[in-house]
Amino acid sequence: MINSSKPTALIWTVFGTAVAVSWLAFIVYFPVLIGLAIWCGALLYLFIKRTKLKWWLLLVSAWVIVPLLSFVAGSSAYFQGKATIETFGLPDEEFYNLDPDLRVWYSTSGCVVMETEPFKQTPNNWAVRFWTRLLGPQNDVYKGGYPTREEVAGYIGQGKRLHYFQSGDTVSFDEPGQPLLLEVNRYNDLDIFRKTSTAVLFELNKECLLVQPVGEGVENVVFLADKRGGKIFARYYDYPAVAATVYGIDTVYKISSTHQPYMVTGHFNADVQLDTVILVKHGVTGAVALYIKHGGGPSFVLKNGEDVGGLFEDLQWVGQLAVIKKGEVIFNNVVDGEIVGEQQVPDNKKIRLEQDGIFVHEEEGGGGGILYFKQGKYVWVQQD
Repeated sequence: MINSSKPTALIWTVFGTAVAVSWLAFIVYFPVLIGLAIWCGALLYLFIKRTKLKWWLLLVSAWVIVPLLSFVAGSSAYFQGKATIETFGLPDEEFYNLDPDLRVWYSTSGCVVMETEPFKQTPNNWAVRFWTRLLGPQNDVYKGGYPTREEVAGYIGQGKRLHYFQSGDTVSFDEPGQPLLLEVNRYNDLDIFRKTSTAVLFELNKECLLVQPVGEGVENVVFLADKRGGKIFARYYDYPAVAATVYGIDTVYKISSTHQPYMVTGHFNADVQLDTVILVKHGVTGAVALYIKHGGGPSFVLKNGEDVGGLFEDLQWVGQLAVIKKGEVIFNNVVDGEIVGEQQVPDNKKIRLEQDGIFVHEEEGGGGGILYFKQGKYVWVQQD
């Protein structure tokens, strides 16, 4: 048996080689699997020889020290409000969005993979997740509502079209409120906002601002910002196209974002799932149609009056899009070319909505109507 207090020259050589190889993997490029194999073999050898150097090998090897330091660094960053989830690779545009669950940002070490990332990055991420689960989101990050792409589609369609002016890295709207703070380094926010002076703005629960710049040639992106300070915490790019994909719109049609609102939600059929109505535009002809997606059923594309019993060619004229609540009494208010009131309409011509209805009308005056779902199809009721 080898005396554990007097390691032989061979044992010292094995110990020193294992330590050196472990650090070489982090200081210069050295194949991690080979380094780990050498280190594990050396550790096993030291255990067999029953020498105390096995414990020193565990204490001074990079395979142990680097992950420990990474965990400590992640913990320290969490308590300073600077924690990030670390990874590698070339990120896409939405990579830097605030994580909706952990409320931390992401960072990448780049496209060059050194194979040591699991030892340097994973413990940091474990620390961030551990403290977040235990104590909640770190300080100085947005903690309010964080809508998904699908939810934003419903909200932004109900937003207000406002004018704004951009100065430096801030955007101020023509209604009093918190200016939007733009990122001028990593993102091309300035380029987007400089191309127009109009945006759709929706305020969610008095804590989250949803902003979509609109105009000819403007990139389709929705910004999510903290209303408290105006800092942008997420961006959803290619938004109309993405929304179209999410809701299953035929690729021929795109969301008609020039209409405001262009989307409403309600319960238009008899199931309990939420349904969505979107004004869409044909990519070739420019004709506007009404796309209706039942949450628990089929979808409909109503292109013209023939689809619902009306007398219009398309829906380009729509200036108002709204929901008529279940239980409301509706009726055709045009009889022989004359507009009539409810008192002039017989009871057997009135309809009490069993589900929500869809109100479409010109912006001011003019004509319009209400659509409601009956026996598997949508029916038109004239409302001028």
